[in-house]
Amino acid sequence: KVNQMTECRKVALLIGVEEYKSVGPADLHPLNNPVKDANKLRGVLISQGGFAEEDVLLSENPTRTELFVKLDEFRARVERGQGSCLALLYYSGGHRLHYLRRSCPRKCT
Repeated sequence: KVNQMTECRKVALLIGVEEYKSVGPADLHPLNNPVKDANKLRGVLISQGGFAEEDVLLSENPTRTELFVKLDEFRARVERGQGSCLALLYYSGGHRLHYLRRSCPRKCT
């Protein structure tokens, strides 16, 4: 089993969103690090995490449509990957959570 785990297929989808267009209040300013963070994580996964370069999908500032396309591609890779042992979904982009909290009609927890 140990040998099987070291040879298994690992897949990842890394999403970095710095720019929000038409999703909320006009005061949502661009963020500085989500795309950088996603790219840095990609490098670490490939160089130290045992991920093959072609199995680490990266999405930078996707539109809603582009995001769903990437999610579908990620899902397809996970589903067809015989021997897959790890599927990683990473999202970096803090405004969305901030926006949801601000628009919560009652006390948010």
